[in-house]
Amino acid sequence: MPPNGPHVQRDKSKSKSKSRERKGECFLCSRPSSTKCPSCELVHFCSNDHLLAHRQQSYCFPFRVKWRSGKGRCLVATRDINAMELIMFDAAIAHGPQNMTVPLCLECGKKVDGSYLCGMCNMPMCDAACQVGSTHYNECQILRTLKEKLSVKNFEDKESPIYQCITPLRLLMKKNTHPKWFRRLTFLMDHREAREQEENMWDQHQKNVVDFLLKSCNLNFTREDIMWAIGILKTNSIMFGETNGRALFPMFSLINHSCAANAKHTLYIKNRRIAVQAQTDIKQGEEIVINYVTFILGTMMRNSKLQKNWYFKCSCQRCSDPTELGSHLSSLRCPKCDNGYLTQVSPLDPESPWKCSIHSFLYTKENV
Repeated sequence: MPPNGPHVQRDKSKSKSKSRERKGECFLCSRPSSTKCPSCELVHFCSNDHLLAHRQQSYCFPFRVKWRSGKGRCLVATRDINAMELIMFDAAIAHGPQNMTVPLCLECGKKVDGSYLCGMCNMPMCDAACQVGSTHYNECQILRTLKEKLSVKNFEDKESPIYQCITPLRLLMKKNTHPKWFRRLTFLMDHREAREQEENMWDQHQKNVVDFLLKSCNLNFTREDIMWAIGILKTNSIMFGETNGRALFPMFSLINHSCAANAKHTLYIKNRRIAVQAQTDIKQGEEIVINYVTFILGTMMRNSKLQKNWYFKCSCQRCSDPTELGSHLSSLRCPKCDNGYLTQVSPLDPESPWKCSIHSFLYTKENV
């Protein structure tokens, strides 16, 4: 054995151990990484693109993406966060008309009356300035090539089928123009199986979006690509703009819902950005959650909206409490006494009976 052989082996072992300690996972995509943020040293990152998602204007966002059983990907605090402290800024990767909307200007999103039409694609716009705007430009290059020009006739129609394809098209085009940004969407859910059960909506999307983009526009997408884009937008986009607009923010969309939220968001329409701030103190390792629907609706209505739009029911602290954390937002006056409140015995069970807080009278769901 060479001189000092055992010492050499111990040194190599220590070196490997230190190397393992230095390695971690990218805060955003969980890829193995040995590179830490040089400023906060709280997260690892795998690329400059993801470093820019973590640190902007000399400020490190205090979150990372984690996988948690029963919730999937979610955001957790990397340090203690004070109430009102900034958690993230995110930019919209795509924005445009909602699935069901009255005719809108495809540049600014305002309602139109048909008095001005785009000279290229024939879609209603506000004026010449909106016609040459950067938002409308890309789809205009496609719509102008149609053999039969699009024509909007009813400007009070709240379900104008022509507009259903615009936002999915804008999103899919980002795959070529912003590929790194587009890859962040792979973290999001499109709930395809649940949407397939909504036969009327599924068939409508096949006709007004998929068939139009593939057959009329001859675009190089697959049916699966287009239905995926529709699902991503339905599940993750939020209302945006003065009228019937929506926008998709990739990182913001990873934040889960809770009716007892510890964070809130603010939209900046002009810059197409969104800011998330803590509204309570958040401990390191605690999940960051927001309200998808306002908590003042009451447990039954909240869960009905959550199931319809996001395909889940909430079981947070507020929803599990018959009194909704003492607020009695869903409580009713007991008809058999003056001072009692009717609350649902098991709020997470829609068939659960209701009980008076004083006399313990039970009422069925139907009676309530």
